[in-house]
Amino acid sequence: MTTPYYAGGPPRLFAWDALLGGGRGAGGITGDEKQARERLAEVLRGEPAGTRGVVRRAYHTGSGHEPYEYGEPVAIGTATDRGVTWT
Repeated sequence: MTTPYYAGGPPRLFAWDALLGGGRGAGGITGDEKQARERLAEVLRGEPAGTRGVVRRAYHTGSGHEPYEYGEPVAIGTATDRGVTWT
């Protein structure tokens, strides 16, 4: 998969993550905000109501120790009895 660039700048990246029941976690990085939301929603659908996850902008640092920096949330997903709601 190629990561899309915008206006000659760095690639647009989106990180998604959730802290799940039992101390489990799930997360990932993608170049597509819609895909990040879809992946987070897949994880949240199987969790108890009230479980939350977040999609944030991510920036590649070029460092091997901390490869990404994370921006403010672009979406917060919450599991409900009917699926996932977004804020």
